[in-house]
Amino acid sequence: PELFKKIGDHIALLERLDSFDPQALSNTVWAFATAGESHSELFKRVGDHIAGLDSLDSFKPQDFSNTAWAYATARVFDLGLFERLTEAVINREYFDGQAVANFLWACATVGHTDERLFSALAPVIASKPDKFSEQGLANIAWAYSVANL
Repeated sequence: PELFKKIGDHIALLERLDSFDPQALSNTVWAFATAGESHSELFKRVGDHIAGLDSLDSFKPQDFSNTAWAYATARVFDLGLFERLTEAVINREYFDGQAVANFLWACATVGHTDERLFSALAPVIASKPDKFSEQGLANIAWAYSVANL
């Protein structure tokens, strides 16, 4: 726990996070969430940084889903972050099955049920249900039920 606090404090106090690539950002918050370590300043700093980026083109599907999963697991709802991630995901052509399932689960978990997101991903899911694991399909069905769509 002390090491997580020191790492979180250090990152939260950095002047800029530009030296972190998308995977480093998502891995950092994922590690904190997975370890059950809360650090509100770190999550705020990373969320603000991602939400303020001019482009999320360098983010891979797993970066989106791991970041959203981490915030949902840590029970941190950052509206600006989720809106920014949603915009990028809606405009993304390729998104693999697990990334879609995890992203939708995370959004529903924090109550971010943007109809544009769920509507944009529905045809993708319907056209390739065999690309999703059983757990992924269950998570998707749960997310759509929470979104009431």
